Amino acid sequence: MRKALATKVIDGGLPVGWRWVRLDTVCEVRLGKMLSPASKVGYRAVSYLRNANVQWNRFDLTEIAEMDFTEEQEAALALRAGDLLVCEGGEPGRAAVWEGQVSRCCYQKALHRLRPINSAVDPYFVMYRLWQGALNGEFTESNGQTTIAHLPGIRLKTLKLAIPQVGEQQRIAGVLREQMTAVEKASTAAQARLEAAGRLRDAFMEQCFEEGGAAAWPRISMGEVCEIAAPQVDPNQAEFRDLPHVNGENLKPGTGELFNIKSAADDRMTSGKYLFEPGVVLYSKLRPYLRKATVGDFRGLCSADMYPIAFDTSRVDPHFALWVLLSRSFTDYAVSESQRARMPKLNRDQLFAWKFPTPSLAVQRRVVAVIQQRMHGVQRLASSLEEELQAINALPAAVLRLAFSGGS
Repeated sequence: MRKALATKVIDGGLPVGWRWVRLDTVCEVRLGKMLSPASKVGYRAVSYLRNANVQWNRFDLTEIAEMDFTEEQEAALALRAGDLLVCEGGEPGRAAVWEGQVSRCCYQKALHRLRPINSAVDPYFVMYRLWQGALNGEFTESNGQTTIAHLPGIRLKTLKLAIPQVGEQQRIAGVLREQMTAVEKASTAAQARLEAAGRLRDAFMEQCFEEGGAAAWPRISMGEVCEIAAPQVDPNQAEFRDLPHVNGENLKPGTGELFNIKSAADDRMTSGKYLFEPGVVLYSKLRPYLRKATVGDFRGLCSADMYPIAFDTSRVDPHFALWVLLSRSFTDYAVSESQRARMPKLNRDQLFAWKFPTPSLAVQRRVVAVIQQRMHGVQRLASSLEEELQAINALPAAVLRLAFSGGS
């Protein structure tokens, strides 16, 4: 996939034939029109692009908005093929080259339009240079007046670029386009394999709850075999401040896994939290479609968006309960019940009303053993795929660094 991108540097300087330029000497830089209620009266509607429409090296045109532009505004802000659109905020520097995908289209103030002057630069070359800058954090530093990352026009205009002759720019941009396309295809394929591993995990688990004798398991209201009785405590007290703190952000969806656990003090908790004991099942009641739950095998604190559920261990194995709560049948029930609220949330009455399967403890433990064995294999596969995806997603930075470092 590797191709030569630039000639070798001499004495640590630029490659032969390259020079430094200020961006506004080779491109006209202009922000779009400010969006306001007064712009939407409908007297002269024109399509326009927003920040969300601009992705790296492509446009998401699934939803294009309209607002009013006067003839003068449209003449000044109309897009034409070869214009480079750059995000001012959100992900500052994110850019794509317009190729005339939509006729009669303008852009709003959240975007800068870079229009090459006298064909001095290739817009794709500039786009890849901005991509490198964004990956290096060049545009995310605060300007001292706000903590919100943004790329003001003055900073963009004064950006220094090292450029060769335009023909060489086009050659480099062409090579980069090929390489980035290959990276994107590899990333998409790896992501698909990772999603397939997730579906395999679900399929293995559902087999345990739907096949064999599972249909004949007795079912009772969940509230008959568990309770939520964790006391609320002050996380600032010495007894509790060093305990692990768990919230929904620490749970991997559908897996029962915890990650990135910190103490209440490290998480800077100040409001009351619930104290749970080892063996309690922690279930995230918000957005139950995310399927977030775990068995806490330690004493700790959890946030109010979680239910610390203590099961009657003479009737229910906590790990069996975990997989039941992560199962598709319970999730479907929880999603259906929680949709009645503005924020999807399963309340206690809804939780306790569900008909919980209660085979013998021996059967429960066999089910847990089978699920855990299968999940271990799937997790090893998923971990390998995650590492592959991370390596692939790191390639753009390496490719762009090579292209603009002056190496060969």
